[in-house]
Amino acid sequence: MLRPAAILLAVLLVSPAYAGKVPVRVAERARQSGSVRVLVHLDEPIAREGALPDRSAVAGQRARIAAGGRRLGRSLAGTGSRMVRAFETVPYAALEVDAPGLAALEASAEVLSVEEDRVALPVLDSSVPKIQADSVHLSGFDGTGQTIAVLDTGVDADHPFLGGRVVSEACFSAGGDCPDGSSAQVGPGAGAPCAYAPGGCGHGTHVAGIAIGLDDRLSGVAPGADLISIQIFTRFDGAVCGGGPTPCAGSFTSDQVAALERVLALADTFPIAAVNMSIGGSTAFASPDVCDDANGARKAVIDHLRSVGVATVGAAGNDGFSSGLTSPSCISSIVSVGASTATDTVASFSNIASFLDLLAPGVGIESSEPSGAFGVMSGTSMAAPHVSAAIALLRQQSPTATIDELVERLRTTGVPITDPRSGAEVPRISVLSAVADTAVATRGLLEFPSDGGFAGGVGSFSAWLCHAKSVLIRVDGGEPMAAAYGTPRNDTESVCGDSDNGVSLLYNFNRDGDGLHTAELIADGAVVSTSTYTVSTFGVAFVRDVTGPTTYVLKGFAGHDVSIKWLTERQGFEITAVD
Repeated sequence: MLRPAAILLAVLLVSPAYAGKVPVRVAERARQSGSVRVLVHLDEPIAREGALPDRSAVAGQRARIAAGGRRLGRSLAGTGSRMVRAFETVPYAALEVDAPGLAALEASAEVLSVEEDRVALPVLDSSVPKIQADSVHLSGFDGTGQTIAVLDTGVDADHPFLGGRVVSEACFSAGGDCPDGSSAQVGPGAGAPCAYAPGGCGHGTHVAGIAIGLDDRLSGVAPGADLISIQIFTRFDGAVCGGGPTPCAGSFTSDQVAALERVLALADTFPIAAVNMSIGGSTAFASPDVCDDANGARKAVIDHLRSVGVATVGAAGNDGFSSGLTSPSCISSIVSVGASTATDTVASFSNIASFLDLLAPGVGIESSEPSGAFGVMSGTSMAAPHVSAAIALLRQQSPTATIDELVERLRTTGVPITDPRSGAEVPRISVLSAVADTAVATRGLLEFPSDGGFAGGVGSFSAWLCHAKSVLIRVDGGEPMAAAYGTPRNDTESVCGDSDNGVSLLYNFNRDGDGLHTAELIADGAVVSTSTYTVSTFGVAFVRDVTGPTTYVLKGFAGHDVSIKWLTERQGFEITAVD
């Protein structure tokens, strides 16, 4: 998020140059500090779990990974090294090693490569209508039946804005900063917000509210969805905080991998549409290939998730880079998200690159904060959950669609925005357009006002539709309005096969003013029928203050003297006599 003093999620160490398996910088850090935390890539080829033929094949692959980890542990005996975290689904291990341990890793036939277990800090009411998610809710898609996992600083599960929809919690914190003081905790309360960094520990609750929040004043993008909270941060002090407030919350890559594995394990229990990672680094990667090479552990488990239909969404970072993204958003299998403004420009702080997937609102976003509070934050951290939740809405509409198909719909239906710094054009999501892009066409007709007809005063739109799930009416491109649907229409039975097809919506046509207006009948997100009609208010501006029935005579109106009576309760005229 961006506060007045910009707090950003930053991986504080640059990607090292490699000399053999162990990077030179990693070896130097071990020499200076006595030990260093690393992620070790084991020489154990794997396939994406979603591509394996059955559970037995998945179990066999995981057994080989576990055996490789045990062999690695034996090879380090006597070096002063310790296993920090073993992983179940990817051939990596998190270790704290000394110089002899690094030498053993360099010489081991079990090891392909070594990367530093780096530290990341958290990337620090109008956005939902901006992406037309509120109209999608009226169309019947609010994320119900979908779950979003938030890997962050923890979530206040009791916040009223989240409506008791936090369905699973966990924590992975190498520093032992889980709520029970351990480095790994699963169960109710495990995903609660950290408490040691007032400027950053509210980050996760804010992100969660953007995704699923709902009250009588504000709405998140998918207010019907459930949420999984996984706390992945550890307390740090001093230089690690990058010049920001101290203590601060930082996340080890190994804790992120463990959390992603937890999501993979839960994918059989919950219908998880997306994982949100509003974290990132300060080093810009100019291509996904280079990024993938430097972030092998995270990529491996993100690939597993994608193979079972779970999207991982990452914040692009707040460094203002114009030709690169930070990790993990730069990973090729992540959906990367930059921040846009209310006026559809790229936010000045947002990183951008030719391979950035999407933009979403990320400036001045109001959402929940711990202890029942609300606050306004800005950053690509705020943009990412807009996309995670948008994917949940699309998954609800299209449960069998692939992640590639869902992301492509968001890209092709989005509003193109050109970044003046780089010239890159990236789409800002428009969820209603993405929903309408694959809506099933249905037969229907907007009957009143008829095309070329007239309307005035308080009346009703009337129409019929065959077999629609949700019905909206939109006037002059404004906010769609939910219409009543399902009244008997026997005259449509021969067309639709049944008679419950009537549509109506009470409406004050005078509020649109004299002149031509256009109404659209929208079924399940798609425009089915359009009518352009004329509103005549009979000079309603002159009688706005009338409090009771008043009769006027229009001389020579269409060859007659017409008496009309203004009815306040209808805000329109009634013809009482024609001479």
